[in-house]
Amino acid sequence: MKNLIAKLVFIFIYLCVSGLLKAQVPLLSGGEFVVNKNECVSSIERERIVEKLKLNFSELKKTKTFVLNDDPIKFIWPVKPSATNTDTGVWAISGYVGHRLNFQNNMVDYNCGTKTYNSHKGLDIFTWPFGQLKQLKNEVYVIAAAAGIIIGKSDGQPDNSCSFCTNCQWNAVYIRHKNGPVSWYGHLKQNSLTTKSVGEPVEEGEYLGFVGSSGNSTGPHLHFEVYADIYASQLIDPYAGNCNTLNGNVSWWKNQREYNKPTINLLHTNFKPISIPACPGLETVNDRNVFNLSDTVYYTGYFVDQVVGNSITWRLYKPDGSLFNEHVQYFYSNLNSSYWSLYWMLPGNIEGYWTIELTYNETGQVAKHTFYRGNKPPVYSLQPGDWYDSRIWSTGVVPLESDEVFVHHHVAINDDVIIKSLRIGEKGKLIVTSQAKLKVLQ
Repeated sequence: MKNLIAKLVFIFIYLCVSGLLKAQVPLLSGGEFVVNKNECVSSIERERIVEKLKLNFSELKKTKTFVLNDDPIKFIWPVKPSATNTDTGVWAISGYVGHRLNFQNNMVDYNCGTKTYNSHKGLDIFTWPFGQLKQLKNEVYVIAAAAGIIIGKSDGQPDNSCSFCTNCQWNAVYIRHKNGPVSWYGHLKQNSLTTKSVGEPVEEGEYLGFVGSSGNSTGPHLHFEVYADIYASQLIDPYAGNCNTLNGNVSWWKNQREYNKPTINLLHTNFKPISIPACPGLETVNDRNVFNLSDTVYYTGYFVDQVVGNSITWRLYKPDGSLFNEHVQYFYSNLNSSYWSLYWMLPGNIEGYWTIELTYNETGQVAKHTFYRGNKPPVYSLQPGDWYDSRIWSTGVVPLESDEVFVHHHVAINDDVIIKSLRIGEKGKLIVTSQAKLKVLQ
């Protein structure tokens, strides 16, 4: 009888605990990532740049023939993640070209919105999330938005600016395109510019440099500015829109992006909340993919164009694939860039590979991230075709110091890692990038 009562008590307690875990409301933190804004190029500096480009072009015409082409120019997006970055997205927009309408005193953007400031003459694309780390690791580079001739380059300037400075100069590349327009690519990282010289051609999509924060800048971003000609006689806003007072409803993009495009840029797991200090401090990511049963696991998502009324759904799946818990989060403010983190209390007896899933309900975008939870980390065995990056092995987690790794085929190491032992098979090959370190304890 006592055994029966004990069993019933155990079952009752188990059901109560399971119910509480299932019914719990996750603890949320996060909010807006604020980008400080200021004019990227002073009027004095802009005049100096234009005069320099005019002089360069005059010299180039002595040895080159420039034929104008009447075909309208169409740009591709001027930033791109490097091969070492595996985030879903790496950028957000902090400011469009500013327009002043006759019946309004405030500046508006091409879409009649307020994503602009002062007399802003370009498009500002900032790296998100972790812009400082991305700059340090060269994870986002700038590419030519269209083919053309380099008519100006400036390099050698510091690239950790965080505020406006009157006499600051930036690192930049300037391209004249086939039908006359000129595009500016500013704030590039010091000593990262293309090796090509003034007068040499570049193709659409060709590397120009890494995103940096040189000149008048409050953080890593690209300032993309376009003029109708070498003399900067007419500023161009590449976006077509009702409030574009420069070139109206004529888009200069091959595929004009939506004004608001809600996007999940990254989803990952952390052993404690992230820290994003003021510029130029490096972000503390605290990411991890292997946890002990006693550890708290945080789930963090990073978003672009958060819109009032939209919602996201967090779902956590147990190792057997069943749903452990879910939570619908509604947005109550419009934010260019934001991040949100939550955690659930997890049962102390379920080991294996868990999956956190994040769905943007209005767009259908789904992000997933797998992590291991248990007191005995697994032995990793990489099969042919499996590749390593800074977050994911074939098993979905990054190894710890206690792990033994056997490499069947090629493995690229893109971030620092320490492991217990390493064996490489007959067809195996280990590639360590210049910015990564691999330490094998045995």
